[in-house]
Amino acid sequence: MSEVLDILSWILLVSGAVFCVIGGIGVLRLPEFYARTHAASMGDTLGAGLILIGLMLQAGPTLVL
Repeated sequence: MSEVLDILSWILLVSGAVFCVIGGIGVLRLPEFYARTHAASMGDTLGAGLILIGLMLQAGPTLVL
């Protein structure tokens, strides 16, 4: 089961990084201000969310109540 969590977390981490890079490229390449802000907000938000979920899977249940 540990290997499955590792593979899933790495898939989420890599896909989040890809979305962040695509958002950064969109900021550099798109011509208008509103198109650039849309690329930055949508791509980077999804990328950051995927990275955080992947990191949570890597950390495991570390919260002690």
